[in-house]
Amino acid sequence: MSTAITTTDGDENAVLKLWKNVQENVLKAWVATKTGSVNAKEVALIKKLEFDIDNRKKKFGADYLTLKLDQQAGEEALQACINEAIFDIENLKRQITEHEKAIESNNADMRKKVEE
Repeated sequence: MSTAITTTDGDENAVLKLWKNVQENVLKAWVATKTGSVNAKEVALIKKLEFDIDNRKKKFGADYLTLKLDQQAGEEALQACINEAIFDIENLKRQITEHEKAIESNNADMRKKVEE
């Protein structure tokens, strides 16, 4: 009595092909799940940074008006306020770009692993 798994017509190669196909699909699902969870984290960080940009813009407006109206600051102080806000917002945008690149890299890694 043989312990080999066969199809109803006795074709062992068909069973091996089927098994290999199942293994590949499980691997693809695992890689997609792992990549998806990492990308979800990156997307959440991007959303937080976008929220931070909006908050920084609001803070800039409040700071600028305080300097202009309440403290009657000169042009140099107002320009410094503008430059600081621009610097902060550009820094946040750079961070967003880094997270977007991480997502692209994760997707490329996933495609590479699936193709292996």
